[in-house]
Amino acid sequence: MSQADVVIPGPNVQTGRDNNKLRPEDCCVHDWYRFVLSFPPHLVRDYVERLDVGAGHLVLDPFCGTGTTLVECKKLGIPSIGIEPNPMPCFASQVKVDWSVHPSDLLDHAEQVAETATSRLEADGLAENSDLPLFDVDDGKIKILTATRPAQFRWFALGW
Repeated sequence: MSQADVVIPGPNVQTGRDNNKLRPEDCCVHDWYRFVLSFPPHLVRDYVERLDVGAGHLVLDPFCGTGTTLVECKKLGIPSIGIEPNPMPCFASQVKVDWSVHPSDLLDHAEQVAETATSRLEADGLAENSDLPLFDVDDGKIKILTATRPAQFRWFALGW
């Protein structure tokens, strides 16, 4: 291996066991569906930075899995294309890069699902146990949960 082939980690690169772990700031996008063969998003960001990839480039991920590379490129404003023949990770990838859904629409849909599930359970004689509710409701509406780390969710709230 020549000196030109050696990749030297940048200042923000983790080494050792932590290098292949999901970082807390990446959980909001990448932790809803874990894919065994996935890699951490900070790895993509590090390579994008090292290779000086920007908005004028196009990134191709021929084995995109659940879309880690596609999501990170989208967050950085870099066009990307992913290819994945496996239907489940392909679906996860499509969902992760579709940021057109507004959070309030998701909440409305969740409330509809909760109402439907509750009425079907009641029709089957399975009333909700007040000690262990299936859905946390307040005045008939699902309670809005407060993020424990709101700064990490700011990009979503802004509708990127």
